[in-house]
Amino acid sequence: MMETIIVLFVLFVLIAFGFIFYANYQRSSLLEQQERITQSGAVDIVQSVSSLPELQCTEGEVVKGNCIDRYKITALTTIAGENAIFYYDIFGFSNITIQKIYPPALTPPYPPGTDCIKKTEGCTVYNRAPSSYRDVLATNVPITIKNPLNNHKEFGIITIQTYQ
Repeated sequence: MMETIIVLFVLFVLIAFGFIFYANYQRSSLLEQQERITQSGAVDIVQSVSSLPELQCTEGEVVKGNCIDRYKITALTTIAGENAIFYYDIFGFSNITIQKIYPPALTPPYPPGTDCIKKTEGCTVYNRAPSSYRDVLATNVPITIKNPLNNHKEFGIITIQTYQ
């Protein structure tokens, strides 16, 4: 009788260890899957920003790749604030900032209203952060910022922060 109880006890301990191991494996697998989904969402937002007609440079009927119109940045900043629900469907919980990198001081004079790109911290085009979040995934995309009035081009970066 005592041997049977000991064998059953050892068997239950082995089964308990198996369940604990399986639960830890499932939890790590779910965390990896959640990370992949978050990164996929960040890539979707990056592609959406890069292909927004509200920002793209055009010459005639041709859309220039990886180029943003300087004046459209300021316009989108205003439009995104007024139409927050529409842009939430596209960008979700994220923060999109456009910053000019080069040339640092040799910029031609621009008309008033385009000052946000001149700031060192850049223009915040869209900002919707959740009240609580666990992690932030930041993605930097190099771009060309074009002034269509004098065809002057500058180098910049779009920083897209997605919240998890």
